[in-house]
Amino acid sequence: MGLKAILMGGALVALMGASCSSSSMSTTRTTTAPTGSTSTAAPAPPVPAPYQGLVPTLQGQLSSFATQVGPPSSGAHTVMAANLIAADGNIGQGLLTPNALNTASTMLQRLKQMGLRGIMLEVGFPLLLPSFPNSAGYGSFYQQVAQMIHADHMTLSVEVNPVFTSPQISSLHPDYRGLTIDSYAAEQRQEAQAIIDTMHPDYLTILDEPDTFGSNLSLPLNNPTTVVRLVNLELTGLTRGSTRVGAGTGTWSPPAYDQALLNQTSIDYLSVHVYPMAQLDIQNLNTDLAAANQAHRPAVMDEVGFYKNLISGNFGASGTIHANPTGAANEQKLLTFSFFEPLDQQFLTLITRYARNRGVVFLAPFETPTFFASVDWNPTLDAKPNLQFRAVINQAVLAAMSAGTLSSVGHTYARLAASK
Repeated sequence: MGLKAILMGGALVALMGASCSSSSMSTTRTTTAPTGSTSTAAPAPPVPAPYQGLVPTLQGQLSSFATQVGPPSSGAHTVMAANLIAADGNIGQGLLTPNALNTASTMLQRLKQMGLRGIMLEVGFPLLLPSFPNSAGYGSFYQQVAQMIHADHMTLSVEVNPVFTSPQISSLHPDYRGLTIDSYAAEQRQEAQAIIDTMHPDYLTILDEPDTFGSNLSLPLNNPTTVVRLVNLELTGLTRGSTRVGAGTGTWSPPAYDQALLNQTSIDYLSVHVYPMAQLDIQNLNTDLAAANQAHRPAVMDEVGFYKNLISGNFGASGTIHANPTGAANEQKLLTFSFFEPLDQQFLTLITRYARNRGVVFLAPFETPTFFASVDWNPTLDAKPNLQFRAVINQAVLAAMSAGTLSSVGHTYARLAASK
C-alpha cells in the first residue's frame, strides 16, 4: 500500500477527541515564542540508540536532494500553505461534535499567524453524497470551514479522496463493495460538484494517489490507461466554474501516470505528492514537473512530508514499497519524536526552495501537528500502542495551539513563508 495511509494513520490526530489531562509519561516540546515571533527553542535531544542507524540514512537522502534544489528564491508565485488536518474527512463523526469547528478555526488562525497564504483541506468521499449518513452535517461543517478560509483571503485547495476503512486511520467504515470504475466516477463527480458549488475552492484534486485510491476502493487503478479513463469520466459533465480541477500521483508511482494524465485529460494542473525521498522518488519528481511544464500546466504540491519509517513502515531506503499492515501506526512516532526535528527543518527548507525554483504554484506540508509540538523519546512511550501514543501528542498539540506557540519546525516554516 503506498501511500498516504502511512502518513495519515500516524498523524491524523482526532484533535477534537484528544485528552486534555496532564501526562507523566513523556516530555513534550514547543517553543516559548508565539506564532510569528522569533523562536527560543532548545536544541533537539540526541538520537536514541534504536534510531542511530536510521538517522544517517535519512540525512543522506536530504543531502542528496540538496544538490538539486537550486539557490534560495523568493518564490513570489508559490503559495505557502499547510494542511488543515483538524478538518480532515477521515476524522469522521468527530467533525460533527460541537467543538470540531472551534478546533479547526483555532488551527486555521495559528496557520495564518505563521504567515501562510493557503490551506489544503481533505474532504473524504463519500461524506457529501446524500446517501451517506450525516451528509448534511458534513456538508454544513465543510461549508463553514471554507467560508472561514475565504474570509481570511487564503487560497483553498481541496482533495476529495476515499475515506480510509482502517480503524487505525478513520472512525468511518464506508462500504465500497460493488463499486466499479463507472459507478465510482459518477459518485465522485457528484461529490466534486457539491464541493465546487458550496466550498468554491481555488484548486480541487479528484485523484492524487492511484495506488491508495485503488487499495481503498478495491478498484484496479494500477495502470495509466485505467486512471486516465477514470479521470475523464469524472470530468465529463463537471461544471468547474472558477475552480481549477487537477489530478496526479505520488512520486513513488511511475511518471507514466502523470504523463498520461497531462496528455490525455483536460486537468487544469498536475497534483504531486512528495513523501519518500529516495533517489528514485526525486528522479520521478523531476520528471513529473518537467512533464507539467512541457504540457503548460502548473504543478500543485498539495501534500509533502519527509517519510522516515524505513525500519517498520511501507517504504524502504530505495523508495520501494513494502506493504505492511502496521506501517501506518508505526509512522506516528517517527513523525512526532523531537529528535527528528532537525531533519524536518532541513526538509521544509529544501522542498520550499525546490518548489519556488521550479514555479510550483501551491505548497502544502501535510503533517501540520509537527508545527506545534513534538514529544521526547523514551522506551516506554515508544512501546505504546498507536492510540495511546496519539493521545499524548494530541494533548501536546492542543495545548500549543491554545497557547499560540510553535515547535522549532513550525518556526522554520513560518520563516520560510516570510522569506523574500
